[in-house]
Amino acid sequence: MNEKLNLAKPPIRRDIPDVAPPAPARRFTRLLNTAGPFFGLILVIGLFALSPEVRPYFLTGANFKIILVQTVIVAIGALGMTMIIVSGGIDLSVGSVVALSSVVAATLVVHGQSTLVVVVAAFAVGGFIGLINGSVIAGFRMMPFIVTLGMMGIVRGLSKWLAGNQTVNYPETSLNNLMALSDPDHLFPLPAGVWIAAGLATGTAIVMRRTSLDAIFLPSAPTKPRRGFAGSAFLCKKSRSIRWPECFLVWRV
Repeated sequence: MNEKLNLAKPPIRRDIPDVAPPAPARRFTRLLNTAGPFFGLILVIGLFALSPEVRPYFLTGANFKIILVQTVIVAIGALGMTMIIVSGGIDLSVGSVVALSSVVAATLVVHGQSTLVVVVAAFAVGGFIGLINGSVIAGFRMMPFIVTLGMMGIVRGLSKWLAGNQTVNYPETSLNNLMALSDPDHLFPLPAGVWIAAGLATGTAIVMRRTSLDAIFLPSAPTKPRRGFAGSAFLCKKSRSIRWPECFLVWRV
């Protein structure tokens, strides 16, 4: 005897309320997400300070100043990389682009160019390489990993060719004062480059957390882009304070 199988889905129980975690647990999770990196930093400092031979020299203002100065370039590069990673991409050519911009700046200083020309040229080189990466990734729908990996080799080769496979020795200029250690035995005063990195980090945090530009950087916030005029798009997201969505005009490459 053939019996029909009942393949209907079981009814959904609606008598089970959604139980949210208690308020102390939510506060603890938020605190852990915010202060977690600082806890890790404190742990690393504690591990390095375990040795009694290293401790008198490690936990000093002079050593912390050296660490801050040495991490300025990496920190500034990491700020841009943070935006790329948050948006779901990757850029492997950052280090090579920094090298090429530095070689271009040093070469211009050797040839007697002014500080303004050197700074503008360094920014222009980095921005141009980034424009090429973004255009290829967005225009040809290619993987950022592949595009930036190839660009890393190209830019590194350009840097070596422009520098002649050797260090570019440039004369003393006002640019040297950005990273100069005026008082190497104490933490303060800090070089201007450290304050520039701190200011950029603060500005990046404000842009990504406190302004409407989070709709551009966070892939989960906006809806699908709506086509606007040529070369542009509107990114829209629902606002918590108003009923209609907030839209932002974004230039498309």
